[in-house]
Amino acid sequence: MQHKMVLTIKQRVFIVECYAKHNSWKICAELYAQDFQNGRVLAKPPAKTAMQNLVAKWRETGSVANKNRNYPKRVRTPENIARV
Repeated sequence: MQHKMVLTIKQRVFIVECYAKHNSWKICAELYAQDFQNGRVLAKPPAKTAMQNLVAKWRETGSVANKNRNYPKRVRTPENIARV
């Protein structure tokens, strides 16, 4: 089972700015590993496709944040229960 890497806004902005500056996924991965290292251990950078999706999201929406998902609240009323 793979764990999904959840990036902070700071990490997302770093990736987008790094790609805009260097235009290279490899350089972005190397700089990410150095910039977000924990002590002497280099951080594992996100996959290339994850970085590509993030930059595509930024180009499309102008934001690196996740969508705000407002789902309607479900209400249990006698009418709704009767419909089921």
